[in-house]
Amino acid sequence: MKNKEKLVVLYSGGLDSTVLLKHLIKAGHEVHALVIQYGQKHDIELGYADTFLNENEIEFTNSDFDVHYYPPNDKAVVMADEMTVENPVVPGRNAIFLSAAAAYAVRLGYDAVVLGANKDDAELFPDCRKEFIAMMHQALTSAYGIGVAAPMIEMTKKEIWEYALQLGIDPAKTWSCYDPQPTNSKVWGTPKHKPCEKCLPCRQREEAKNNNGEANDQ
Repeated sequence: MKNKEKLVVLYSGGLDSTVLLKHLIKAGHEVHALVIQYGQKHDIELGYADTFLNENEIEFTNSDFDVHYYPPNDKAVVMADEMTVENPVVPGRNAIFLSAAAAYAVRLGYDAVVLGANKDDAELFPDCRKEFIAMMHQALTSAYGIGVAAPMIEMTKKEIWEYALQLGIDPAKTWSCYDPQPTNSKVWGTPKHKPCEKCLPCRQREEAKNNNGEANDQ
């Protein structure tokens, strides 16, 4: 990535993309966050995203995408809202998000699209791998002159957690869990949901936190 580019950042409200945003701003880039509602069960993350963006006065856009797939042979339908703890992969998600973000970047007159894919994500999610990102960069640059970058692609969750603390980010103000559980709290001002502590992001978050010697943050 060049110095001081104009970047559309795919932002979820999770720790990875929060660290990415702060990193890019610190590096002097102009950023515009794109927050996408795609039918995910864990849409609680969108509230965390809005709070962080407003508190830090970062420009952003909320968008809705219906990420559903209906196979022509009428076999099982794979839907974003059927993503499970055991199988969190939504086929084509990042391909769609990057394409949409690139179109938005063209409209804004921006240079590139950036996402928070990292080394640990690449093990399970095909659309978080270096090869996929390189091909999307080639396609979108060729068609629209919009680059694709993943600055944290070589970082582990442990390293991202450590970097978050260096940037002054409070991990408790981000949301990672795919299966939020109700707290049943009736006290005004207290959280209505808590992390499940069982899904992949919860397990990765706990491991990263423990590896950095942190106490429970949520």
